[in-house]
Amino acid sequence: MKRLLLLLAAAATMLATGCAKDDTNPTPPPAQGNDLSAAGNANCYMVHRAGDYSFDATVIGNGVSTEAFSATRLAPAAAELLWQDSPALLSNIRLEQGRVHFSVGEQQGNAVVAVRDGSGKILWSWHIW
Repeated sequence: MKRLLLLLAAAATMLATGCAKDDTNPTPPPAQGNDLSAAGNANCYMVHRAGDYSFDATVIGNGVSTEAFSATRLAPAAAELLWQDSPALLSNIRLEQGRVHFSVGEQQGNAVVAVRDGSGKILWSWHIW
């Protein structure tokens, strides 16, 4: 687990350095509950307490384009839980107006939520911990 967290931290640092914000993206729809993407988009979000949460699911990663990667807008059709390491960690996962919404109970752990296009192809996923 430590190795995975170090790898995620290193990847985030590399993406953040030398990148320019892609200002062509429109403003995301308003949030309901705790907006995890209010301070900016990311591949990973930390949840500190039980409650209802949402994030903008139309942005790949942190929305930054680099020389090797073009941050484009997603048009997801559905959201789902791919895995979680604690039973019932996340519940009520749904996609509404381009935002992933979910509820978190008192458990602690890690989960991965993905969005799919209309044909069922995974477009992007986010680590929730």
